[in-house]
Amino acid sequence: MPDGETIPTSPAEPGLPAPTPGDHGGTEYDTGAITGFGRSLEMAGKSVALLGPSTPVFEGSDKFPFAGIPVVGLFFVHRFNEIAETWADCAGLLEGVLGKECEKFFQVAKNYLTTEEELKAAAERLRH
Repeated sequence: MPDGETIPTSPAEPGLPAPTPGDHGGTEYDTGAITGFGRSLEMAGKSVALLGPSTPVFEGSDKFPFAGIPVVGLFFVHRFNEIAETWADCAGLLEGVLGKECEKFFQVAKNYLTTEEELKAAAERLRH
C-alpha cells in the first residue's frame, strides 16, 4: 500500500495507518491484522445467515403415499427434513456466535489503538 493509505477497521470506524515497507510490526500493524480477522468472522456470520433459511425441505411429506411414493421413502424424507431443520437452527446459533466474536476483535483492536495513543502522549510528555 502507498504511504498514507489506511486499512479500514470496520464499516463504522475510521481506518488505521498502513504499515510502511520497512515496518516490522508494532501495534498499528497488528491492529490491522486483528480487525481483518474480525471482518472475516463478520462475513462468515453473514454467509451462514444466508444459508440457514435456504436449506431445502420436503413439503407435504404426509401426502407421499397417495402420490405413489412408497412408505419407505417417507423415512428418508422425514430424516432429510430433520437434518434441514437442525442445520437451520445451527446456522442461527453460528451466526450469533460469529457476530459476537467479531465485535470482540474490533474492540481489542480499538483498545490497542487507544493504548498506543496513550503511550505516544506519555512519551511526548516525558520529552518536554
